[in-house]
Amino acid sequence: MWRVEYSFLREALHDLLLDGVFWGIEDVYELPERLPLLWAYAAGHVEGGADGLPDGWLRCVTPTKDKTRSRWPTHPIWKVVQGAFAHPMEKPENFGKIVRKRHEQYRIDKGIEAVMGYLTRCLLEWWRSGCSRC
Repeated sequence: MWRVEYSFLREALHDLLLDGVFWGIEDVYELPERLPLLWAYAAGHVEGGADGLPDGWLRCVTPTKDKTRSRWPTHPIWKVVQGAFAHPMEKPENFGKIVRKRHEQYRIDKGIEAVMGYLTRCLLEWWRSGCSRC
């Protein structure tokens, strides 16, 4: 399993420019829409930039005999990383609350234990007070 993440400072988000589309990301609600662009900016495009050459901040390559690393081919797995946001994210048809069943049952059991403890404590206090308070 690989985990790839990029961090953008607010200043960098403010300065980003895509001619005719946007200049700067000032609102957090713009981020989901801009995420594919930010990802491509950081990881590069699957087939490289407009000139066909590799782009992006970070790139994983397959070494060759060529001494110039910028000419090394992009590793096939990195192409998968680059394409992470290539397709629009759609909610699956039966999408709902996803919880591991074992954890859900554990939480239910702990909740019942807590309620029983609270009720026992309340009944004990009520009995100690001579059953007069309610």
